[in-house]
Amino acid sequence: MADTNTTTFSLVKPEVGASDDTWGTKINNNLDSLDDLLDGTTAIQPNLTAGSWKIGGTAVTSTAAEVNLLDGSTADTVVNSKAVIYGSAGQLIANELDVDNLQLDANALKSTDTNGNIELFPNGTGVTILYGNTNPGSVKFNCENNSHGVTLKGPPHSAAQNYTLALPSALGATNASAVVTSDANGVVAFADGITEDYNAVSDSSGTTTVDLQTGTNFSSTLSANTQFAFTNAASDGSVSAFTLKIVQDASASGFTVTWPTSVDWPAATAPTLTATANAVDYFVFITHDGGTTFYGFTAGQALA
Repeated sequence: MADTNTTTFSLVKPEVGASDDTWGTKINNNLDSLDDLLDGTTAIQPNLTAGSWKIGGTAVTSTAAEVNLLDGSTADTVVNSKAVIYGSAGQLIANELDVDNLQLDANALKSTDTNGNIELFPNGTGVTILYGNTNPGSVKFNCENNSHGVTLKGPPHSAAQNYTLALPSALGATNASAVVTSDANGVVAFADGITEDYNAVSDSSGTTTVDLQTGTNFSSTLSANTQFAFTNAASDGSVSAFTLKIVQDASASGFTVTWPTSVDWPAATAPTLTATANAVDYFVFITHDGGTTFYGFTAGQALA
């Protein structure tokens, strides 16, 4: 009977009653082969039964299919058997990543809990930062249908600004860095003075338009007789009030104005403009019915 070999690793089994001068060499070679198998020099391909093998004394209960999900893959290459793959820089790559009750899908981070919160926890005095890119950092608050929303945006790089806007500590409280404060009834208070835009309006094709969405203080230097139009008043039940300064030209041309028919003057009589050179007349207008009626008042005339 000649020498034979084991099925898997081809270890030599010396012929019984033979190999008088070679059995020692054969046994030594077999031991070297076993040593290579045990220290990893020679790769092994064990056929193990789930639950019957251990790592560090702990039984491994994973099935072959479950272990296949965790084995190696080529960087940046999708393999169907892999639940999560990795990139060349060690980054995770997946179409969707679920961690506990959070789901990361494309650009969306979602809570999978019913009415679940998403919480951000900086450490110590750290802050949550929204980075800019080609535009300043922004956060948008959408409506419940996500069809429109309001965006808060940081100042541009050119402004070189670093400051803090702090919310009041309570309704009605005052913070030096707060934009405005309000009480429990929604009444807004300003601790200091306020600054408003002063808008110059002029005649265009015989009409001078005062757009109440652009401000509450207006001036118009006359260059011709003109018809005034007041637009974009607050809706019915809210108040729009504004001042209007009218200045005559330097040539004392005595230009006149035609007021909107919606203006109601005291005693139903519109004032006569001062006609002297550079004369200044000031007027105040108030409406609370969406512009149906503007109550007009003369604040002062011949002020130049």
